[in-house]
Amino acid sequence: MVRELNKIRDDLIWHVPLTAYSRLLNIPNVVQYTNLRLPTYPNSMRGYFDHNAWLKIVDWKHKDFDFVFSQLPEWTVNISNFLSNATHFGRLPIIGYCHWTETKEFAKYARTYLSYNLQGTLEMLECGLNTQTQIRNIINNEASQWFNSKTIKKLSSIMKPHYIGVNDEDIAKDICKEPNKTIVFNHRLNNYRNYPFFLEAIRELRKLRQDFTVWCSLADKKDEEYFDIEGVSLKEPYLAKLNKSYLGILCGNRWAISAQDGMAQGLPYLYEESEENAELFGGLDSPLNMSGKFKTKDDLVSLMNHYLNDLDDRNMFATATLNYSKDVMAWSNRIKSYNDMINKATTGLTPVTEKSEAIKKILTFIDRHGKVSKNEIMKHIGWGVGITFSPYRQYLRNHPTIELEWDGQTEYYCYKDNDESI
Repeated sequence: MVRELNKIRDDLIWHVPLTAYSRLLNIPNVVQYTNLRLPTYPNSMRGYFDHNAWLKIVDWKHKDFDFVFSQLPEWTVNISNFLSNATHFGRLPIIGYCHWTETKEFAKYARTYLSYNLQGTLEMLECGLNTQTQIRNIINNEASQWFNSKTIKKLSSIMKPHYIGVNDEDIAKDICKEPNKTIVFNHRLNNYRNYPFFLEAIRELRKLRQDFTVWCSLADKKDEEYFDIEGVSLKEPYLAKLNKSYLGILCGNRWAISAQDGMAQGLPYLYEESEENAELFGGLDSPLNMSGKFKTKDDLVSLMNHYLNDLDDRNMFATATLNYSKDVMAWSNRIKSYNDMINKATTGLTPVTEKSEAIKKILTFIDRHGKVSKNEIMKHIGWGVGITFSPYRQYLRNHPTIELEWDGQTEYYCYKDNDESI
């Protein structure tokens, strides 16, 4: 997301708390804080918040923030409360993304943090989720045990589908028109992926024909002698192998990023009919839905057999799949909704007015010294945690003779030498 946003805007600096250094986030406008210690058990991690660790990360006397992007709604009430009461930032706008929720369908714990998740979501202006289907499930089947209809309506207005994209550079230029007769199941071999169903269908297909192989990229054993279980650890050969394969199969009623891997290579997928799968394949009326959905084992066997018999039809399906990847699933398209969410957060920031005596003193101080940090401003004015600094920051950010300078560690307010005067 950060790299894609950097392609369309240059005004964001990300401060990211992590448990360890991330090579993927080695980006000039990302500051990594790698001293966050968390429980490793997912359920325990969602309920853990270390106030003292966050004080060190935020370091409010020396740093400034304009909004919060939370990817753990379970923490968001704590973060909102902490920033409002233990720092001078005040009530910063919060947006975010929720990758996983402890709903009845997915979390089999005795107790869950779903109520924390939804309370945190209510602190946000907007929260992205994987699909509209997931949102409907939470709103219709989960939220009413804690909230009344008015609050559920508010929750529904905050939750928005923000679909995960595919790197544009990873999308194949063209389909493979003479693919190997390889059927791909590149997902985890778990019950929620309905792997036993897939295995039954493949065995039925094998009774009809023996001219194909099956690639299970995440399997640790062969269920049949014609199975290929070679895992590919490097991205380029993995994508190349998907491109040269014949069909992909998506079982289960939930979307899988692994299916996007194949689709971006022009690999057409047959998928088990469900609301969420239909949503991610472009809606009920899309060519991908019309060509590839199945309900029963017999449906799947029939579709696999048809496409193995008809290369031209398979290639038409593959072309539609690749075009959908380029036009819809590419990050260059998907990133727009994330950018809109950030704009929603930043356009609501309110500055002090020019009548403020304090802002006049701050402008004079910057003019005199040319370049000052927030901490220097705070000391000059004599402010502590009791004064909300954010409105003054917003005034300075928008002032015609002030520009912000970032040296990788500290942000400075600088006098911009031009014809205008402070």
